[in-house]
Amino acid sequence: MRRFRDIVEDIKAPSTQSLWLDKGKLKFFGTKGWASMIGEGNVDSQELKEKVDNLDKEVGNIQKDVAVLNSKAVIELEIGNSESVKANNLTKLQAIQSVDPLFFADIDYGYGAAKWLPTTGGEAFIVTSSGRAVIYTIGKDGSVTKASTDIDLTNPNTDLFEVVTELPTENISTSKLYCVLSSKVGEENKYTEYAYIKQTDGQFAWEKMGEFKAEPDLSGYAKLSGATFTGKVDIKANLDVSNFGATGGLYFNTLGGNSLDGYIICTKDASPQKVFASNGSLQNIGTEESFVFTLEDGSKVTKSIRVVSTTNS
Repeated sequence: MRRFRDIVEDIKAPSTQSLWLDKGKLKFFGTKGWASMIGEGNVDSQELKEKVDNLDKEVGNIQKDVAVLNSKAVIELEIGNSESVKANNLTKLQAIQSVDPLFFADIDYGYGAAKWLPTTGGEAFIVTSSGRAVIYTIGKDGSVTKASTDIDLTNPNTDLFEVVTELPTENISTSKLYCVLSSKVGEENKYTEYAYIKQTDGQFAWEKMGEFKAEPDLSGYAKLSGATFTGKVDIKANLDVSNFGATGGLYFNTLGGNSLDGYIICTKDASPQKVFASNGSLQNIGTEESFVFTLEDGSKVTKSIRVVSTTNS
């Protein structure tokens, strides 16, 4: 295939690497010197113009194809988050992102498909020549970090659980549950399960899956049996105390004295002259009155009574 550098219109012959437009005839330099490309005779200028226009279109299509090929070129990225690494990666990512967020990536001598956007970052799925697959996270700042353990595609491990003596710090699988011997060993729960899960900030962290023990605060609740109340108790509904007798009932440590502690108090109709009857009603027990009696030996005794009612006759 022969390529011509340009088309020159002149009365003088141009370089032999160019096409020569001589008096309306398009010529090229061949083995016998300058010869017409379309034969001798009159040349239709309109036809020649159309041929040149078609040539320009073909060149334009070739340039577009080259641009697409450049956008799909393999972009080599470095692993790390140092300022120099991020700046180098970011320059390459910004250059290809204007064409297509999807591209081929070369990371740590492995190749694979990748995607990246300046607002959210992206990721890459890389396969090495030894048949191992790795997922990398590509930050929006250009940083590149490993997001998963290496997967051996030649001998994939499909086990969901892996028993370990301690949680690993590298080559961590995000598709496994790691079982560590629990410090609280039970008959049917000897291991604690952990998963390596991506958090809301995009970072991965260990999540404890097993050995869950609910410890709610029940300090403000009464037991079904043997409850002891140390503070004020408000009862705003019917209180049904069944099986009164040897094993049932309400017991109060201190009934009496000057303090209100230990009493059952009716706040709606509080009065020192009213008490609870066994039928649940409030009964008036009268006003307390004291009488002093003098005995035969001269000593005095004070007797207190409660007057429920007084009748005058």
